[in-house]
Amino acid sequence: MKKKILFALCAAFVIVGCGNREQQKQPDTEQQENTEQENTEQQNTEQQPETEQTADSITDATSKEPEESVFEGLETPDIEYVLVWSDEFDGDGIEPEKWDFQYGNGSLYGVQFWGNNEEQYYTSREENARVEDGKLLITAIREEERFRGMQYTSARMRTITNTGEVLYATTYGRVEARIKLPAGDGIWPAFWMLPTDQTAYGAWAASGEIDIMEVRGRLPRVVNGTLHYGGPYPGNTYTNESYELPAENDVTDYHVYAVEWEPEEIRWFVDDICYFKMSSEEWYCKSGGEVKDVSDAAPFDVPFNIILNVAVGGNFDPEADMSGTVFPATMEVDYVRVYQQAEAEQ
Repeated sequence: MKKKILFALCAAFVIVGCGNREQQKQPDTEQQENTEQENTEQQNTEQQPETEQTADSITDATSKEPEESVFEGLETPDIEYVLVWSDEFDGDGIEPEKWDFQYGNGSLYGVQFWGNNEEQYYTSREENARVEDGKLLITAIREEERFRGMQYTSARMRTITNTGEVLYATTYGRVEARIKLPAGDGIWPAFWMLPTDQTAYGAWAASGEIDIMEVRGRLPRVVNGTLHYGGPYPGNTYTNESYELPAENDVTDYHVYAVEWEPEEIRWFVDDICYFKMSSEEWYCKSGGEVKDVSDAAPFDVPFNIILNVAVGGNFDPEADMSGTVFPATMEVDYVRVYQQAEAEQ
């Protein structure tokens, strides 16, 4: 179902063309036999035009390939949204008023190797993150010499600072980004959200996590959306769904990845096709005990900030073989936008 979205900025329209499949015809090569050998050559010569004519008359149905079924998406409500925050990356660089970097291998944040056995060291170097030609580029690099003990470097950016200053956060609304992703075994790009207070309902994942888009670079046609909830690790759980892009299309093309987040439901989209949704009746929160009142929407009823990163290796795809993966591997972000329902504009 189409959404009514009011843009404060100029909208960009992307027209996607569909290629036609060529149909092959197999001519009828069956020929009549004659008992007289001297007439056979003459008859074959005479029947050649007739054979071509017969081939043209064969029904196309025998050579048609079955059409691939098209997933038209789950039913969604018709909501009018208004733009409340965005980064179009049309400036000279990454705006510190909107984004801050995280650093290292996770040990600074109490999660060695980011809790997933990831192999990259995050930096704010221009080689790993920069704005160029109106796009944010986050690049994973295989270093010739180890960088602070790690073979790979990359970048991880978020709308909250390392000192806890909130640059931007939202509770509910539509959060979307137009992104072109790298492919290759072990490449793990992500567009996701965490609560600004990561202990609001207890340690991860009691306070929730919304993964708008994650991709295993080994599977470049498959997009993943996930909701993490439950109690603190290891008492946490998650629910996820994947969306397979149409044939002759993959994540190395630009796509719009989005969630629509409401108190009663969260919905995941690729190019405005809703492929996954969860009701607040399906998720739950095991509070750490310090929060007295837990709403039906908890833990997804508090402000969340936005995160963009490209990880390398890790537990997300244990089948990956990075021996042939091409580096540098760059995620290109055209824009990030946040909308609120018109009547709930902040």
